[in-house]
Amino acid sequence: MSWLQSWDTAVFRWINLSLSNSLLDQVMPFFAWNRAFVPVVIVLAILLVIKGGIRGRVFVAVAFVIIALGDTYVINTLKHTIQRPRPFSGIPDLNLLVGKGSSASMPSSHTSTWFAAASLAFVYYRKSWQFLYPLAAIIGFSRIYLGVHYPSDVIGGAIFGRRTGFRF
Repeated sequence: MSWLQSWDTAVFRWINLSLSNSLLDQVMPFFAWNRAFVPVVIVLAILLVIKGGIRGRVFVAVAFVIIALGDTYVINTLKHTIQRPRPFSGIPDLNLLVGKGSSASMPSSHTSTWFAAASLAFVYYRKSWQFLYPLAAIIGFSRIYLGVHYPSDVIGGAIFGRRTGFRF
């Protein structure tokens, strides 16, 4: 298993340190969290409920349930079970661009949530993958770039999120 940790650390250091530049330092925190996120999601959900017909209403309801329960019961349970420390606990010279998370590192909750949303949206709206999967991938990449997750945390989050989104 040490080869996996070595690979994880090497890829993390390459993304977090070698790819570091002023443009990405400004852009990547936006994908971690921003003030516009919640209002935009609420407005989109309201529009889907009002204008999306039965498909839009069902999608919003199912998305809410899957994301809320998936993050609370699946991802957080895995985090508590695995108890993997975040990169800033073991890599002293990393480029940490956002606050230190208080939860464990594996799997990435941000990544799993976005891949679950993208997968679920794909089931209801086939062309949504063209926007949502690349967005989910950028969010996953940002978690490594920002210094808060190892690559395997992001890969695990993407796998769990994608599977969760397709369950419905």
